Amino acid sequence: FFFKQKTAYEVYQCDWSSDVCSSDLIMRYFGTFLALCCFAPSAAVVVADNTNPNTRHLSPTDNWFNVLNGSNIAPGTEVVLSEGTYIHSGRLSFGSFGTAENPIIVRAAEGAKVVIRRNNASQNVMDIEGAQYVTFRGIEISNGSAGIRIRGKSGRNPTSLTFEDMVVRNVDAGGFTANDP
Repeated sequence: FFFKQKTAYEVYQCDWSSDVCSSDLIMRYFGTFLALCCFAPSAAVVVADNTNPNTRHLSPTDNWFNVLNGSNIAPGTEVVLSEGTYIHSGRLSFGSFGTAENPIIVRAAEGAKVVIRRNNASQNVMDIEGAQYVTFRGIEISNGSAGIRIRGKSGRNPTSLTFEDMVVRNVDAGGFTANDP
């Protein structure tokens, strides 16, 4: 798999491959995804909780789903997830976008084990749709048809996405998939 511990990879805007959900096409699709997208090591942006006035702390008992779902997170915001399992049954579609100067960071709290899990495999754990300049760090994704599905939305292609120290397990159709906008 192309993610390594303590190494970040940035996904740059590129031509996305066609929609593939069938588990028998995973290896073909994975190869297409790697061939079409450019991955480059990236230095992680670390922002201490006490220095970013735009830090939002969430726990599994908070209304975390509505914060992450949609495009509600402003550029420069850091979302810190506390220890626990964040279970959902809806369609989690992350579409927020930062900027090169003010990226969005969604990460586990220091030393915390954070799991985002679907309660069944009928949909992906998380769809990332049109998101730009976002870093996801230290989160485990589990129990979906796919772990994370990346695609465009409303004419905006996803770009500058960084996934660092991520774990994807117990999914039916691949850890990371990408689709046409």
